[in-house]
Amino acid sequence: MQRSSWILLGICVFIAVTLLTTYHYSTKQTAEMNQAVAFAMVHTMQKDVRDKNVDQLMSFVDPSSMTNIADNTPKRIRKIIAQALAAMHSPRAVVTNMQYSAGTNQVVVEGDLNIEDDGPDYSSSLTSGHLTFYLKPVTTSHMFGLWHTKEWKITRAAWSGQNPDSYGGI
Repeated sequence: MQRSSWILLGICVFIAVTLLTTYHYSTKQTAEMNQAVAFAMVHTMQKDVRDKNVDQLMSFVDPSSMTNIADNTPKRIRKIIAQALAAMHSPRAVVTNMQYSAGTNQVVVEGDLNIEDDGPDYSSSLTSGHLTFYLKPVTTSHMFGLWHTKEWKITRAAWSGQNPDSYGGI
């Protein structure tokens, strides 16, 4: 065979392996969700607040337009969080009294949230309230839609504290 035939054959094998791999990943079951995993998710979100990492924080939220986070869309919540974190020197999200309950195809994680900010010469509690996350398995596409997986995402959140619309002058 000519050299160009070997190159073409190699490309075809690579495409076939890629397609088989994506099929394998798309047939996997939803990841296990239990109290330890849910609480670890909340702790990761606390770290993301401290690091001011809005993208990672929002990766836990279902991006669909049906998602309702404190009476706001995910797009609007992203903007509110980004502006609020940018205005803070050293933000902290303190969650206490966490509770976990699981139902059919839905998990509820709730707790008391206090947002604090520590500056060079100040320390303040900005807002506090009771936060409830409703998580469901959501189909998520990967690699430009070549495969899909089911991941637990926040599809709804209720907040008893200050209205998020008042953060950052939005």
